[in-house]
Amino acid sequence: MKKFVSILLAVLLCAVSALGVIAEEQEETASNPYGVFPAIAGENGTTYVSLFDTIVTEEWSPLWVDYIGAVIGEDAAPVMAAALQGSVTSNLHGEDAVAAFTDGGYAFDCHFINGAQSLTFKDDTVTILKTDGTRETHTYEYLGQYSIGEGETMLYQGMEISMAFPVDVYRSTDEAGEFNYFMMREDTMDTTWHLEFRYGRDLEELQGYLVGPYAYWLAAGIDESADEDTIRKVIALFCLENMDYSAHTEAALAQLSELGFVGSWKADLTPFGETYAAVDLTMTIDENGHGTSFMNGTQTADFEAYAVDSGEKGDGIGLYVAYSNTEYEAESAPYVMSVNEAGQTVLTLTAEDGTISWVKLEAPNVIEIATAEDLDAIRNDLTGNYVLVADIDLSGYENWEPIGAFQSLSDAPEDAEIPHPDYAFTGTFNGNGHTISNLTVNSNAPIGAGLFGCASGTERGEAYIGNFTLENVNVSGYYLVGGAVGLQFMGCKVSDITLAGENKLTGMQGIGGIVGTGFDLISNCSATADITAMGDDGACAGLIAGGTTMSSIENCQAISGSITAEGNATWAFGAICGAPWGAPEIRNCTATDTVIRVTGSGNRLVGGLLGFAGTYDPENPAHIVGCKVENVTLEVSDSTDSVGGLVGAGKEMMEGSDVMSSFAISDCSVSGIITGGGEYVDAVVGDPSCAVTIACEGGMTIE
Repeated sequence: MKKFVSILLAVLLCAVSALGVIAEEQEETASNPYGVFPAIAGENGTTYVSLFDTIVTEEWSPLWVDYIGAVIGEDAAPVMAAALQGSVTSNLHGEDAVAAFTDGGYAFDCHFINGAQSLTFKDDTVTILKTDGTRETHTYEYLGQYSIGEGETMLYQGMEISMAFPVDVYRSTDEAGEFNYFMMREDTMDTTWHLEFRYGRDLEELQGYLVGPYAYWLAAGIDESADEDTIRKVIALFCLENMDYSAHTEAALAQLSELGFVGSWKADLTPFGETYAAVDLTMTIDENGHGTSFMNGTQTADFEAYAVDSGEKGDGIGLYVAYSNTEYEAESAPYVMSVNEAGQTVLTLTAEDGTISWVKLEAPNVIEIATAEDLDAIRNDLTGNYVLVADIDLSGYENWEPIGAFQSLSDAPEDAEIPHPDYAFTGTFNGNGHTISNLTVNSNAPIGAGLFGCASGTERGEAYIGNFTLENVNVSGYYLVGGAVGLQFMGCKVSDITLAGENKLTGMQGIGGIVGTGFDLISNCSATADITAMGDDGACAGLIAGGTTMSSIENCQAISGSITAEGNATWAFGAICGAPWGAPEIRNCTATDTVIRVTGSGNRLVGGLLGFAGTYDPENPAHIVGCKVENVTLEVSDSTDSVGGLVGAGKEMMEGSDVMSSFAISDCSVSGIITGGGEYVDAVVGDPSCAVTIACEGGMTIE
């Protein structure tokens, strides 16, 4: 477990100082010639007892249920709490545990073993109080940093993860038997409010995490004098870092709405003095639990929100949880919902590093769209909030002009690819489950063709396009061509769009059935389409998205259709997405009954799911999780390189760069046929050199 930097207090107000403190702590620990031991011992020595014997009790059970209930719903929380507690309070370790978990499942023994009741760390000594009342004290010397679990992996929440982690190792200066060695993780009471460690007789055996006599055992301890606040913090840490934040449950969304969190909020910064007088800080939480915050027009956070009423029902007191979609970390804070003298709803959050209040803004005016003429009129107010109230047939428009256009923010080179908010669609469009049919677009604009040409979030809030069906579309353009939206920029979510019927999309680069190119999350979409990438250097095509930039795709389906590229030097084609550049996650996506034809010469990067994949942070590779490729055919020329049943390959950061992407594949499956191919052709990953792990069943037949 690790301590998370606060994202609750307006994301920025305390982040700089908090990060600085943690960086100093880590630097101090790293430079300390005796490792983490002095911090554990403290100035006068500290006695530790079993963590989970302390916090898994009837007294603390309601707190477990609150933290878990916020994320998955109150009704399901008790069962989940029991399961989570059971996962760390097993009485099995060593060979018994290995045998018990051979066929799947796991649980860890986190108790003190070998008769230890408490451990007192003081200076360079450890005193062991045993359950029989005896004591023994040993002096330890620091050996340096070693690794536990090297080369061992486990499937967790659909991902195959490495179990290796570093520890500071100490050896007794005398014969201490089962206390010869101590292996300490970096945790301290000051940083994570608990310890994690191992001790034993044999150093080599202690390094096996899922194998050997210490398998599935990692002791957890807490200061025997820990107060109530410390216990609350460690329970919160353990609960929140073990929840699944990939999708909200219906119960969690209902709680969030019923408790009044959905809407737009403005931070009251007056208590912070004149320093923040010019700061405009807002956040929006939508009905799907997704949140964003902006400070003076710059997006500062992208998060998922959760809440539970932990007081008397209806008293406005509860627990709030935020999960960062960029840091992949969660944190909680008690909240109070009240009404001020002006009749406004006020949300007050109190976290470890302070308190902040948010005032709820009035709900925006929603404009109903009932006719094709109403839909066309959206371009007259690109900032509005719209909802469809009827199905719409656009066959009366011979050449639909996309709603919202791309124009660079300024002439400065750094602004060349940033859309100007005066020309992009920056409002919300909720299709309300209706169908828009017979869209025809033949765009002469260099960038952005589709029902919407360009959409972007702004400091006013997040844009949104979704919750409708597009049927029988024919869209052509140059760069960034999509059925629903050509360019989906940052701060604009796209979700719950179905592309059905007979659909054709044509462009040069960035051609997608739903989105041409996206810079934000695309989720819960499906598409049937025939896509053509025109000419030499045609690139980046997929039935869901042509490409993405630093943004994920979740729960999407490419149902059937084709992608065709007949030019030379074409690249990046996949049934879901051709070019997910830097995308952190492609999760729970399926491609079926799709044919990808790449027939020119000098082509590369073709995959049944993705043309290429990967982030450019080696410590945080992209995760391709729970995805399926079924009955997909790849027909490529003999000079097309990096062709894979799931992914073509990784990709250089930019042309001529030596920095390559990295990705991890878990819980995936592939079936289909590959015909042709040049260098690096494989049933799963064409060129696997950028793959950290590949856990994928099946594979394509290569002919």
